[in-house]
Amino acid sequence: MRAIRGSPVPVIIVPPVPSSYPAPPPTKPRVFVVAMDNSPIASKCFDTALKLLHPLDRLHVLHIQIPPHPLAVESSDQFAATRAPIYTAKLANAEVLGSVDVVPHSPGTTVAEQIQCYLADSRAQFIVFGLTGETHLARKVSSASPPQPLSMLSKQSTTASSTANVVPVGRVASSLLLSPRCVLVVCKESNS
Repeated sequence: MRAIRGSPVPVIIVPPVPSSYPAPPPTKPRVFVVAMDNSPIASKCFDTALKLLHPLDRLHVLHIQIPPHPLAVESSDQFAATRAPIYTAKLANAEVLGSVDVVPHSPGTTVAEQIQCYLADSRAQFIVFGLTGETHLARKVSSASPPQPLSMLSKQSTTASSTANVVPVGRVASSLLLSPRCVLVVCKESNS
């Protein structure tokens, strides 16, 4: 995992655990799944998947809809209303077979488990996802808010200096990295 986080390469392809993974015949279409959220890296993942496709391949865009707040009636996740039509149009413009699927979050399962189930159901050979996502963005926003005591700042500065070159890995990404079921295509934010 350290090699992936520290690599200067923005896209890393990780083969699945069994090294004897059979390559599909050229006439058989491969299935790609792009796991997307509402973060900026999601569009880079989609573009990367388009670059890897062959003419017969299928591309599924998957978004697990976040559950509503316990006091809310509906989810605040607007992917289905805002971004799903955009990616449907992009698939049509690229003349790629595939779909955009917005799946509601199932209580009692993690997002990574739902992605793994989707991979099994769609018989995907590749999954494209970002190393950081919405969780990372939420941490950035929450960490920039309140001022903290001097003792806490000194502890944070020593921690920050020792981890300056380390790319944080989101919860979903780390779960997918630890239990690969197909070839992983990991997209990172570029350092420049």
